[in-house]
Amino acid sequence: MSIDDEIVGRMKALTLADARTRVQPILQEKATTIWRECCEYEGRKPSDPYVRISPDNPHRGRLDEVIRTAAEMGVRISVHS
Repeated sequence: MSIDDEIVGRMKALTLADARTRVQPILQEKATTIWRECCEYEGRKPSDPYVRISPDNPHRGRLDEVIRTAAEMGVRISVHS
């Protein structure tokens, strides 16, 4: 591996780490907001330990998208405190 390849590799790692740091609070906020909407639709409280999200819940797709994005970026999010 050349020194240039090593530098490029380290720069990519720094850029990805920075992106993760910046996107985590954004995804966390979105997940928490959508979770509240999902729970409201289901007639449950966001603090309930178990909430079944029905297939017809109109917010389910957006929650799935946020979870998928977090997983792809390697970012941890949680909707429970």
